[in-house]
Amino acid sequence: MASILGGELVKRLGAEPTRYGCTLAAFPRKPRPFHYQLVFSVEGLINEYVEPARILRKGKLVTIEPLTEPEQFHMSGFSPLVAFHTSGGTSTLPESFGGKVGECFEKTVRYPGHYDLLCELKELGLFSSRKMKVNGAEITPRAVMSKIFEGKFASNGPDVCIMRLEAHESVSAYGVRGLLGGRLKGHVATFTLVEMEKRGIRIQYALERWVSLQTSVVSLQFSGIGIRRTGRAMQNIRTTCEPKTDD
Repeated sequence: MASILGGELVKRLGAEPTRYGCTLAAFPRKPRPFHYQLVFSVEGLINEYVEPARILRKGKLVTIEPLTEPEQFHMSGFSPLVAFHTSGGTSTLPESFGGKVGECFEKTVRYPGHYDLLCELKELGLFSSRKMKVNGAEITPRAVMSKIFEGKFASNGPDVCIMRLEAHESVSAYGVRGLLGGRLKGHVATFTLVEMEKRGIRIQYALERWVSLQTSVVSLQFSGIGIRRTGRAMQNIRTTCEPKTDD
């Protein structure tokens, strides 16, 4: 969904943006022990924290370490959060925007306490897939942490998904060159989803709603309303957010 909406945001800017950024969050609506609850695959979660992040810097694709470049993220109704690089979030955007957009990145948002915990666990090597022998048994620290996460992060509490997309172009001021001396203009879009309830009973987690929305959008496009070409398709290029029907 971030790729689809991000591609649309850049199209509507009407110029080649200097900067495109996306911040994503899926976490408990209220802080709980360890400041997180598991709402999808634990292996996918750890992958985000150990694999390199692919971003654009000065229009070129580069890879950087995950859990780096933290910054404060403010959202109405929440205490200050922290956003940081993780792997996988930019999807095909670096290929689509390469040479056209100066900066393109995606950051994951968490409660500050959880971010600090992740950095400490990684520094200790507890996300490592390197095998070691313990009492004659061969194990990996990552396998142990996966099991611990499944137990400690398990919760049925209410969750929330937040996505903020930004696309900006630089407008240079007189006598000053580039982004730092100029001013920015562009678009900012923020989306928030909470779990769906009916008569006090949860029907869907917020993350489940998020995934189902993306699936519905792409399915609608492939039904003939938006995507008409065959073959491999980058979703941020082939899909459109323009309304095509009254449904």
